[in-house]
Amino acid sequence: MPGVEAPPLYATTMGTTGLYDRFHCTEFRLPGFHVLHSGITGQGRPREEGHLIKVLNGITPIDATTSWYYYAFSRNFAVDDVRATEELREGLATVLEEDAEALALQEIGMQQRPAGEHDVLIAQDAGVAKARRMMSQLIEAEAAVREPTAAGAPQRRPVTAG
Repeated sequence: MPGVEAPPLYATTMGTTGLYDRFHCTEFRLPGFHVLHSGITGQGRPREEGHLIKVLNGITPIDATTSWYYYAFSRNFAVDDVRATEELREGLATVLEEDAEALALQEIGMQQRPAGEHDVLIAQDAGVAKARRMMSQLIEAEAAVREPTAAGAPQRRPVTAG
């Protein structure tokens, strides 16, 4: 997003004012790890010159509706600044708590929706939809490995995701 104000978390931590180019992308690794790359740079400047925060998220299912959610973060600015570390820790914890509340409500909605009702996806959901497809393929492949053959021996098939 070119020419926007810095996100509040950056503005507070870095004491920034003015307009920046903002960038944001996510990496997803099966089965439950994603890295959020979020940053700002001076207007028209390359990302390599900017300030970057990486949030590493590890999601471990407990059962069909509950997961442990682990996270850590790193940054390329103010790395020796204890105050900045604490502000980022508090700010990211607040954001993730808000996300957790929203996800809990989404889970309730998904459990209560009528059978056959599907999500309505918008362009912004493309990454999430792809991750869900990848997970479904992985689960199906693992289930196929567990299926016994006619002779009763488990089938051995490679499990890959793509």
